Amino acid sequence: MSDIRAVAKQYIESAWSVVPLNPGEKRASVKWQSTTYKPSDFNDDSNIAVKMGDASNGLVDVDCDHPFAVAAAKELLPITGRVFGRSSKPSSHYLFVCPDIKTTQFTDVKATDGTSQMLVEIRSTNGYTMLPPSIHPSGERVVCPGRILHDFRRTAVRNLELAGVPRSVAMKLTGHLTESVYRRYAIADQRDLRVAVERLDAMTSAR
Repeated sequence: MSDIRAVAKQYIESAWSVVPLNPGEKRASVKWQSTTYKPSDFNDDSNIAVKMGDASNGLVDVDCDHPFAVAAAKELLPITGRVFGRSSKPSSHYLFVCPDIKTTQFTDVKATDGTSQMLVEIRSTNGYTMLPPSIHPSGERVVCPGRILHDFRRTAVRNLELAGVPRSVAMKLTGHLTESVYRRYAIADQRDLRVAVERLDAMTSAR
């Protein structure tokens, strides 16, 4: 399995609906909205996108198009752990789970010639976003700074487990459809085992 097919598999396991894109482009098949794609639908050099909104359990992309919006997002947007971009525009996309949010575009005031520049787009149902590790038309790779995008899902699951959040609630937050897939992310380390032993010891000592 090539890297891009492995990434597609990971995104699908995240309950995201993937879309193969032409190599080095953002363009998809004209039938992308009505097609459910599998990892085998990707070529070795395909780019990859994910359908936003209903198709991916309410996943929404806050696409910061203007440099001012990129700078403001770091200060104003909630922490998501799902941030990516490219070298000339790093951290310009923020993913959130926001069911029922509609796609909305925010533009600058119109210039004297009647044109305006896109500032931010909230992209939801009927749209898609190109995700790592795609190659942007500029030739730059789309990356999650310092991490792969999937790492943050593991962190979220681990933190939910440590916080004692009921698994049914945690799965709603992370977008997992089955507990078997969710458990792959609930990785126990030595600290977890030590805490478990300490809690068991405290309980038996209190009897």
